[in-house]
Amino acid sequence: MGRSKSTTSEHMKTPITRKPEYAVSLTFNEKHIQYQIPNRATLDQIKKVVEKLLSASDNILLDLDEVFDELFGDLPHWAVNFKGLRCREGLTQQAFSEKLNIAQPNISLHEKGKRSIGKKLARRIADEFGVDYRLFL
Repeated sequence: MGRSKSTTSEHMKTPITRKPEYAVSLTFNEKHIQYQIPNRATLDQIKKVVEKLLSASDNILLDLDEVFDELFGDLPHWAVNFKGLRCREGLTQQAFSEKLNIAQPNISLHEKGKRSIGKKLARRIADEFGVDYRLFL
């Protein structure tokens, strides 16, 4: 019996290219905070925020909500916190979903702010990762 020749269609030969993701790290009162910047944030938006941070002296207070809005636009804070926690823990969406016992597509919807995180799931996240559940409401 002869072996059949394996072929690859043209669309499968093209590599998938994604916009790089960026992270913003802040240290405040000896607490390290890292936010993953969504792919939709432009490099110009990121530069603008970094320039604000670099130009601020110790005597100038930055409005964190303003910085947050510059980076994440209309993405809800709870969605950014959710993705930030996953990235901080170094977990894929699949691994995160397994830890939380929810389907991986729901992880994606939560991170995009398209599906809210209920109190029950927020408390499970808090128990699993030792964070305040209110970050996700």
